[in-house]
Amino acid sequence: MAEIGEPMKMGWLVSGNVNVTHDQGSADMSVPVEGPNGSASVHVVGTRKGGQWTFTTVKATVEGTGTVVDLLAD
Repeated sequence: MAEIGEPMKMGWLVSGNVNVTHDQGSADMSVPVEGPNGSASVHVVGTRKGGQWTFTTVKATVEGTGTVVDLLAD
């Protein structure tokens, strides 16, 4: 939020793959987001086991500056 401002909205051109079979699966995708001060691409990697998603990567790369923000970091 500090980089691109609020309110943020998700873009419609999501790229990557999501595979789900019953209660298992995987996802590796990029989602565009934009705010009043700029835009970013959020890269998400996760697995689904027993119906529960676990994400190993959720990082936003700010366009223009290349700043990478790890959204899973504490």
